[in-house]
Amino acid sequence: MRVKNFGITMPREMHDTQEWLFAIDAFDYADPEPLAELLEQESSIPKPYRKAVADIVRGERKPNKRAAAKLKLPARDRLSIGAELSIGMGVIDILKNTVERIGDRKGIEPIEALRMCEEEAAALFDEYAEMHGVSIETLENVLRDLRKKAENWPNV
Repeated sequence: MRVKNFGITMPREMHDTQEWLFAIDAFDYADPEPLAELLEQESSIPKPYRKAVADIVRGERKPNKRAAAKLKLPARDRLSIGAELSIGMGVIDILKNTVERIGDRKGIEPIEALRMCEEEAAALFDEYAEMHGVSIETLENVLRDLRKKAENWPNV
């Protein structure tokens, strides 16, 4: 089963274990702390993450330090920021899909309601960019990475 969450369609199991996804991603960008914290707290590793954790322990999976040096957001926060932003984008997408009904109820032309949704999306990106001190392009890249992870699931 797939769920629509964070503005990105993702498998239910990925959604339910996203803290593991975020921790493995942080490790890949040279921040092992979130994964270490999860391993200390949790009694078992969810099945989709076991191979990734085993590869880390064996030394077969190593952080990409070159990519980590280029990050504009902290590795541990990267995907969670993308997920937060994606929630807002998902709400806006829902509004876009119901724009005719919204327009009819409020006496607004459908194209005007659609433009309002697009303006809200742009404002949301601007707000997040300012809040985290990054460019809109950086946020778009994070959302793209999160979307790729959802598409490639269960490969972590």
